[in-house]
Amino acid sequence: MIETADKKREQIIEKALTRFAHFGINKTTMNEIAEDLSISKPSLYYYFPDKISLAVAVAGKIFEEFFQRLDVIKENASTTRDALFALIELRKEYLEKYYMLHLTESTSEFNINNEPFRNLMSESREKEKNSIQDVFTKDQSLSKLPSEPIAELYLDSLMGLGMCLMAKQTKQLIPESKGLEEVISKQKALTEIFLDGLSNRK
Repeated sequence: MIETADKKREQIIEKALTRFAHFGINKTTMNEIAEDLSISKPSLYYYFPDKISLAVAVAGKIFEEFFQRLDVIKENASTTRDALFALIELRKEYLEKYYMLHLTESTSEFNINNEPFRNLMSESREKEKNSIQDVFTKDQSLSKLPSEPIAELYLDSLMGLGMCLMAKQTKQLIPESKGLEEVISKQKALTEIFLDGLSNRK
């Protein structure tokens, strides 16, 4: 019975993800998701009491897939530079793929001040920082440097640069494709400078 319930929950998340990614969270209704699944609205609310809880579950699924991909990058990258560049490209891929979710868009229905979503973002940021720390720790030439604060500084720099450029380009937190290319290019340039600086400190 529990296995069946888990399967149904996953089906709902998958269908919601498809709709959210195509139409956006705000333009998708619970009725539409229920119709897509050929279930009643009360049945849908049994698993998710509101659209906010469903949106958080969808975001959680996206992050779960992201970190699975990131684990593969960590294992396969031959150099620290390759790993960090692959991370930047992975971030770009997910921004493009899930652009329509507008997770950073503030509305009365769903926004980044929602506590479950804020907690999810905090947990995901910590996981990403830990992954970057693993990359630096794996690099024997940087073994004498404190990997945790370096990883946090790198991630903050990466995200800060991205947000500044996005705000400058489009006055929003998610840029159009051309703007995203500039962000990625400058994040890679930042990575080169960051690694050069670490190399000079070792």
